[in-house]
Amino acid sequence: MTKIQSIENELKQISLNLFGLDKETKRKIADKKKKLDEMLKDKEEIESSIIYKDAFEWRFEFPELLDSNGDFIGFDAIIGNPPYIQIQTFTITQKESWKKQNYQTFEATGDIYCLFYEKGNQILRNNGILSYITSNKWMRAGYGESTRNYFCENTNPLLLIDLGGFSVFDFATVDTNILLFKKIEKSYIYEQDNLLSCIISNKTIACSIQKDFKNNYSLQEYVKKNQVILDNLTKESWIILSKKEFDIKKKIEEKGIPLKDWDILINRGVTTGLNEAFIIDEKKKTELIKLDPKNAEIIKPILRGRDIKKYKSEFANLWIISTFPSLKINIDKYPLIRDYLKTFGKKIEQTGEIYIDELGNKITSRKKTSNEWFETQDAIAYYKEFEKEKIVWQRITAEPTFCFSKKGEMTLDSMAFLSSFIPNEGKYIISILNSKVISFYVSKVVHQYGSTGYRLSNQYVENLPIPKISPEEQKPFEIMVDLVIFAKENSFEQESKTFESIIDALVYDLYFPEEMKKGNCYITDRIKEKVMPFKNDDTEELKKEYVKELYNFFLNDKKIYGSLIYNSLIDVVKIIGNNKNE
Repeated sequence: MTKIQSIENELKQISLNLFGLDKETKRKIADKKKKLDEMLKDKEEIESSIIYKDAFEWRFEFPELLDSNGDFIGFDAIIGNPPYIQIQTFTITQKESWKKQNYQTFEATGDIYCLFYEKGNQILRNNGILSYITSNKWMRAGYGESTRNYFCENTNPLLLIDLGGFSVFDFATVDTNILLFKKIEKSYIYEQDNLLSCIISNKTIACSIQKDFKNNYSLQEYVKKNQVILDNLTKESWIILSKKEFDIKKKIEEKGIPLKDWDILINRGVTTGLNEAFIIDEKKKTELIKLDPKNAEIIKPILRGRDIKKYKSEFANLWIISTFPSLKINIDKYPLIRDYLKTFGKKIEQTGEIYIDELGNKITSRKKTSNEWFETQDAIAYYKEFEKEKIVWQRITAEPTFCFSKKGEMTLDSMAFLSSFIPNEGKYIISILNSKVISFYVSKVVHQYGSTGYRLSNQYVENLPIPKISPEEQKPFEIMVDLVIFAKENSFEQESKTFESIIDALVYDLYFPEEMKKGNCYITDRIKEKVMPFKNDDTEELKKEYVKELYNFFLNDKKIYGSLIYNSLIDVVKIIGNNKNE
């Protein structure tokens, strides 16, 4: 009942008095009538105000949400699909406003739907239920940590359905999830004869929608059939795994050390802001250097995402004009390059302005920066890392794929790279990164990006757990990587495929030695005995002969070939090998 209704009822009751009214009662009636008139006037102003035109005023539509004093009680249930908008796209004033409101889920790099979760919980009554369908990034992304922590401390998550890349909306391509939680203390036990009947304190029914789910399927039945229980959720990534998958993930993490704790550096590729100007083909590169050899100083080879293959890239003879702001280049020392870049007119400027060209076309310059017009958009202060041997990968990729990049080779911003590792240690690292074990791990912890695959941003790669072993123990991995690369360079497809299988077997031995030995499929010692590195004075022909010889040995050695055939019967290998997301 609203305050207006309360006063009206009081006045109605007083008017029924058959014995007259004293002066005090008359004064109170006058005060109440005055207050009622003011409240009715305020209501009329709100309803007629242009600010509230077409607005939904819930206090008028749902007066039962207020108690007899007009104080807000809360909703029983809230169902919604809040907007997905990155907070960094809002004005500074709006962002500061949210910070001042002390939203626990606010993150400068986050998304507005996280604030909607918090606001929704705030306006629930105790024991009320909220269910949203939103982007699923909060489950694993760094900015989602505060949101996950908020759920753990302020709600009881009852049901979590990760829809992943399943297309829910015709007009949006975002990966989504459905979360249902109760506004209640965690000690509460929720029991009812329906889908949620097995939910108890600190446990959440969860289901990850896989490729076998179709539009005509019942979501409720699919969840019943494929549900798992998540217990003791924390602010860390929320990952929906079966018990066996969880045990495998845990063992991988126990065996390995995150890459960020190795003596390495991880950076992203170059953002030019206008690739059509800064990326040139072989013909233009040759022309510029032939006319002025000095131009070779700032023309470097460049790799694109599509050039990345496992272990070895496929260079497309593309080059970048590396006028990085951090180099503080005097462009007048390279007049031919200067004049070439000038042909792109207003587009190459870094003003963020929009122009109309002589043909009436709208031209947008590069985003506004403090850089010179001829410089790349990003400073690239780490440009010296490009002069080292690197491990590179696409940041959005169908499957984890890592390859070596030569000294001096650049990469575009669609990629990232790892550098400054100890000589030869890079071969060991890349063998682990390209293995089925790490592919499985990535599928369970990295944010999935629709049907495209995974968002392998630096925050995920730097946390991949790689076992720290001695240089001597790394040798068989290094040798096998050299063999794989040589086989690929010479189009020995069957050989390279078999050598990669050997690496996978070595990686299984590394992470799961007990299981592999129990299944009589442990081959590391045998590989150490039989595999030798190339010699410095080996000719190409000798290397080819050795590759063929070693390939045949692997196929005929009972221990090695038997392991490649039968290790799929070992539970851990079977689960990793049958990984649905791989």
